[in-house]
Amino acid sequence: MPSMDNGAKPNRADSPVGAWFWSALLGPMWPLNPEVCLLSGAQQLTRAGLSANALNVVFGAGIGADPPTKEILLQQAHVYGVRGPLSAQMLGLPATKVLADPAGLLPQILPKPVIPSSRQSVVFVPSHRGRDSVNWQRICQRAGITHVDPGLTPTSFVHVIAGARLVLAESLQAVVIADAYRVPWIPVWSRHDIHRFAWNDWALSVGADVLPEALPPPSRLARLDNLFTRFSVFNSRRLRGSDFNRGIDVQACVADFNRQLRLRRKPAYRVIREGYRLLRRWVLRPLFAVLGNQPEGYTRRLSERLERLSQQPGYLSDQQTFEQSQQRLLMGLAVLKSSSRLGFKDIDVERRHEA
Repeated sequence: MPSMDNGAKPNRADSPVGAWFWSALLGPMWPLNPEVCLLSGAQQLTRAGLSANALNVVFGAGIGADPPTKEILLQQAHVYGVRGPLSAQMLGLPATKVLADPAGLLPQILPKPVIPSSRQSVVFVPSHRGRDSVNWQRICQRAGITHVDPGLTPTSFVHVIAGARLVLAESLQAVVIADAYRVPWIPVWSRHDIHRFAWNDWALSVGADVLPEALPPPSRLARLDNLFTRFSVFNSRRLRGSDFNRGIDVQACVADFNRQLRLRRKPAYRVIREGYRLLRRWVLRPLFAVLGNQPEGYTRRLSERLERLSQQPGYLSDQQTFEQSQQRLLMGLAVLKSSSRLGFKDIDVERRHEA
């Protein structure tokens, strides 16, 4: 989530804080070395995200759709720690390399706003995907809750989440922020392309349970997107070993995610995926622009569902496990800060020693 603009490609909507966050934590001189590429939080750890012309520093980033092997990662990056145990397992890293999402440190620099309980609201944060084609504001108004645009300025986004009574979110990063400020949250998913591996990865690092509530699709286009994803070989929302009610199975999650990645790399899948993308862009979007993409029935069903969920108590991560994750992040941050002050020359020395 907290991220530098360094060549990697975090989701803007899911990365509401950036360079200012690291400057606040590490000091105004950060980064001392302009050739440092910091990969953290919402930035996905992929082969393409590793810069060939910079020192890649991994601090809380998690596995993406095309993860590097352990050998490639250690050759091209210095790993302070990853987002959670699933990422560590995928990369063959020891448990000591598990941190958490660095957004958990936000309260260190932005205090929780003091808002009377009578003025605290239930907020909903949608996924960045498809948000421009859905009138979430109208849906939330009918549900009696507050719509939060992921495109808000970073401090405004954090302030709204931290000051809420309950957070309903498709956005993982909204949940990470809410949990950091101990604001109850509920995962609400209207899409089938939710990156469940990332949710589980973070949840295991802080002692949370991911018990998502299904939402009806907000639009005709979203409904077709779900149908395509549901029957595709990469239905990220469906991941074996992910039932927190039965107990999460790390080995099963990693094995099934690896299986999905192998299927996704096949040429036939890429052709199908690209074909649907073109169909969506040139046929479906124009068609629904004429016919109507968000009929009244869609809005009514979704707003009624959100209204019912707004009465629920919500979840928080286990307090003790959460505090342990905070300690890991703070300890890792101290090492990162020390390396930053040295211009990361200590990493160069360590690499030469390892060689």
